[in-house]
Amino acid sequence: MPLLVLTPLVLVLGRSIAIDDTLFLGAAEQILKDPWRPFDAVTPSGTTPLPLWIALKNPPGLAYWLAAGLAVAGHEEWWLHLMLLPFALAAALAGVRLGRRFLGEADAATWATAAWLASPAFLVSASTLTADVPALALVLWATALWIDGVDGDRAAARRLGAALVGFALVVKYTAVLMLPLLALYVVLQAPRERRAPMGLDLWPAFSPSLAWALVGLATHGRMHVVDSLWIVDASWLVTWREARLEHGIALLTCVAAAGVFPVVLLVPALGRSIRGSAIAVVAGALGLGAAHVVPSIWRQAPAAVPAAAGVLVALGAASVLAAGGALLERRDPGVVFVAVWFGLWALFVWGWSWTVAARFVLPLLPPLAWLLALTAGPARRWLLPAASAASLAVSAVVIQADMFPVAFHRAVVDELAGQAAPTGQRVYFVGGGTVLYYGERIGMRWLDPDDRTARAGDLLLHPYWSANSLLPQRFRSRIALVTRLTAPVPPLGIHTMNPAAGAGFYASAWGPLPFAIASLPAGGANVWRITADPAP
Repeated sequence: MPLLVLTPLVLVLGRSIAIDDTLFLGAAEQILKDPWRPFDAVTPSGTTPLPLWIALKNPPGLAYWLAAGLAVAGHEEWWLHLMLLPFALAAALAGVRLGRRFLGEADAATWATAAWLASPAFLVSASTLTADVPALALVLWATALWIDGVDGDRAAARRLGAALVGFALVVKYTAVLMLPLLALYVVLQAPRERRAPMGLDLWPAFSPSLAWALVGLATHGRMHVVDSLWIVDASWLVTWREARLEHGIALLTCVAAAGVFPVVLLVPALGRSIRGSAIAVVAGALGLGAAHVVPSIWRQAPAAVPAAAGVLVALGAASVLAAGGALLERRDPGVVFVAVWFGLWALFVWGWSWTVAARFVLPLLPPLAWLLALTAGPARRWLLPAASAASLAVSAVVIQADMFPVAFHRAVVDELAGQAAPTGQRVYFVGGGTVLYYGERIGMRWLDPDDRTARAGDLLLHPYWSANSLLPQRFRSRIALVTRLTAPVPPLGIHTMNPAAGAGFYASAWGPLPFAIASLPAGGANVWRITADPAP
């Protein structure tokens, strides 16, 4: 069943390049030129051109994998997405294996895995070229092998698991959180006299990241992991207090809406019991509080968003509190380990991550599914298939909605280039993601604010509701509107990245909801004509 849940990924292999895909592909192209300097290219995906060393906050592991794909079959979208499909399959297999360890029943493990695999957080993320699903697959297999090695006292399995954590670390730095978790498992499960020897078997985890650090020192005199801690051009960030509120609200809305399955699986916890009543009261209070503060943090969001966010916060909080019931009912070390796993990742996303995105919650979804499955108990395991079906139904719609504005922007790029070619007009653009990737590939040029080559008669493509798409101030007096292109409303009116709808699937700064329903266009773009040459 978990493998069948991945079927939507096969159906969207032709998905266009979007959002942060361009950063990883840019690094992959640079690797083909100089494999020792993966981040030496410059990308205009920000408001100013930046080296990938600064713009890309992840290590180059995935970029090397994509570079191998580019070397074999070039930039064909279906091929690039096919290159990442094995990671989704690996995550599914590892999820079932870990589920059997913590749930004890094959059917429960299978359906619990299907539930989080079917979530929009996983399926939409797995349809992109970002590092989150590959890192998750490595982390899950690392944990499964490490647990086997500790439970059976097999050093080879422990060291292989540690090595996979090391590879995960050069795919996504946040995999470092697994090191204390694996050490915790030794403390919880190993005999006292075997804890130190088993703990020392973590040493292979440090080899890949150490090699990458040495490459950085040799080529740049710096370590990328240190530089990646700094956020460039983050003037939009709010105060520390507001950031914690923003992250807390977005984290819980992602658990509920980008997860879906927790909402179904919390049903048993809300039965007629004192604990269920307490969960309902606390979750309801958090939801009301969230609805009250949303307008002050996301000021562009429409009037219906605070109420929607409040409901999702309440549902997300209730599912987390319900999962805590497994810890109260079962004090065995396995449940403690799973609860700490969930808590550590949730704390990281809330307290350290620069934003909250649906893909950032992926590492906490498997332990949440296991805890909720334990809480449901054997008598209510029928909820697991129901949760899987609900998640898959929502994901099928969200994937299509997420692809809709991407397809629009790609079509605009192709159409404008085709119109300009017969007249010899140069076409410039602002913005990142889809417009950046396809625009550069067909000869368009990113509009550098300091560029003096743009002349009268040249065209400028300006997408809105797209990242980094502000018009340079000095050009605003030198342009005239040619046409305004507007996309249709996406399927069922669902938006994944639209501040006017309160949707922020890829960054909570855009909205408190991972996706939202609104009768708004999926995107749009203005086409300007440059009316004057630059001043001498």
